[in-house]
Amino acid sequence: MTYLNILQNLIHKKRAIFAISISIAVLVSLPITIFAKWNICFVGLIALLGIALYFSLKPKNGVILYLLVIAPIYPTLRNIILKVSDIPGPVLSIWQDMGIYLLIIASLLRGAKNDIDIKFQKLDIIVLSIFLLSVYGAVVSQDIFLSIYGFRLTYLPICFYFIVRLLHYNYIDVQKFTTFLINTSFLIAIIGMVLYFIFPNIYFIMTEETIAPEYYSIKRMYSIFWSPVVFGSLMALNTVMTFTLINSENKTTSLRKTMLRLQFFIFCFCLALSMSRGSWLFAVTGIFTCTILKKSSVKFLFTVILILLVMFCFFSFRPFYGALKSAISTKGARYQWAFETIENIKRAPFGVGLGKAGHVAARFAKTEKHENIKTSSTDSWYLKIALETGIWSLGLFLMFMLAAFFFSYKAYLYTKIPKLKAIYLGIMGAFIGFSAQGIGSNVWDFYMVAPIFWVLLGFVGSYKSMEKDYALYNNH
Repeated sequence: MTYLNILQNLIHKKRAIFAISISIAVLVSLPITIFAKWNICFVGLIALLGIALYFSLKPKNGVILYLLVIAPIYPTLRNIILKVSDIPGPVLSIWQDMGIYLLIIASLLRGAKNDIDIKFQKLDIIVLSIFLLSVYGAVVSQDIFLSIYGFRLTYLPICFYFIVRLLHYNYIDVQKFTTFLINTSFLIAIIGMVLYFIFPNIYFIMTEETIAPEYYSIKRMYSIFWSPVVFGSLMALNTVMTFTLINSENKTTSLRKTMLRLQFFIFCFCLALSMSRGSWLFAVTGIFTCTILKKSSVKFLFTVILILLVMFCFFSFRPFYGALKSAISTKGARYQWAFETIENIKRAPFGVGLGKAGHVAARFAKTEKHENIKTSSTDSWYLKIALETGIWSLGLFLMFMLAAFFFSYKAYLYTKIPKLKAIYLGIMGAFIGFSAQGIGSNVWDFYMVAPIFWVLLGFVGSYKSMEKDYALYNNH
């Protein structure tokens, strides 16, 4: 009997899954609680045990719970805990990461229990290769502290792709996640509008900043993320997704379409007030891509006119015009940082190591014990990955982009599941837009947004198995 057979026999009982998850939660949380004597950890321990149980029994719902319920409130919850207790930030980060690890374990156990036969595809191999870049980057870095932070930020979210592949999602699960994503983002947008217009000073209370994030006298919208860039990217993603659902050929009730149109309008409004120029590019590129691929000349013309009108309003309104002008100015800081990063890449073509470029480098640049940190690569994903793990890793990522586009386009073109056609088109358009935003932002390091994209790409990677299940179901 192989180890896999033993594991399968063991986990046919849900109590075994529960016991394993609880053991892991206790092993991690109990020492922190006992030795640090933080009362709030007891509450966190109980919460983590409950989450472990739920993830073990319903891992698919666990993905929704973690990404679309816990993740949105975590930044606010973290700020509150740091204000009322003496718990260091890294401890809270460990608790946050535990959710992902529990999901990974639950997915592995569920996959073994159901004896799912997953055939590796080209996209799986490329994504796995990108994940393994973390090992290479850690070796080059020779700094375990920065490597851990770099892994958490960039490579740990990739696990969501494999979680989706292991859990054998069907088209109903995809619809459920997409609907939950749009509705949750809509709620986040409404909260953002309330904070922006009714409680404008709460930003200073939550972040302890003395200056509001502004562009040319216009305060930026950030919602409960306290980051206008992350908030803008989430709004751009949902703008593209709702656009494809509104224009889908599926028979949708008038009430549903009216709600989608309302959500689309709110997402566009919040996207504009985020003043995130990369997110603007994300949304415009994504909508153009979806319109062109749908091959609808009338809708394409309408989209072009609509986007031109919106751009005209931006250019007419001085703050928007100033923000756009600063983004393309060759005298701006981004251009200087880009040229500096290119020079650093020339000096270290095989990379400076994990955590020594991008946002992690910028965060710990003032710490004396960390050497060879390059802080200029905080505003371009492609330059950041080339500097961090070498030029060859940039080539690998570009290969991944081509493979992801090919798979998403193939899924959209050949799917026989009507309700998934618009979703696949939205994923493809959003991926192209997200990739365009990556020219000026480290998008694959963005909180919450990057993990959501890995889930969406996991749906694309699983489209063949979904088609088989759908065909079998209809034949019966």
